[in-house]
Amino acid sequence: MAAAPGMRLHGSCVLVGTRGVLLRGWAGSGKSTMVLDLLTHDTPERAVRLVADDAVDIVAAGGRLVACAPPPTFGLLEIRWVGLAPVAAERRAVVGLVLDLVAEHDAERLPEPGQSWAELAGIRLPRLALPADRAGNALRLLTAVRALDAGQWPPACPASGGSPSRIRT
Repeated sequence: MAAAPGMRLHGSCVLVGTRGVLLRGWAGSGKSTMVLDLLTHDTPERAVRLVADDAVDIVAAGGRLVACAPPPTFGLLEIRWVGLAPVAAERRAVVGLVLDLVAEHDAERLPEPGQSWAELAGIRLPRLALPADRAGNALRLLTAVRALDAGQWPPACPASGGSPSRIRT
């Protein structure tokens, strides 16, 4: 199957293990900071590598979404107030999760299953929305990747097999 024409998005992409994670959000929402935090979780068991920062080229091919960096920015991460830094990078990744960094009031504490999906270039992908520039987001993302790798998306309550219930106080 031929690849569809690609497009350039404002965002970042990181490879976590074998899963590409596309990070979206407004300028200053913490995408590059999130990538920097994720890179500190690189281990032999689960490699973490930059794919693209600030601009991501995506193309739909064979029912999958593939992300790569525009050539001039490959392997470079913007570290705010420091500059561009070379980091461990991969040329491309198959996107397996979309992370939207959103305003805090737009992030559901316990999202409904229908909010757990995004569609890009006609391809349905798991989606996670987190409050922008929040401490602990890298660990939240890694937890979501582990759930996806275990085939548990959207995340469900083990006892009920359904989605987490709203806690009433």
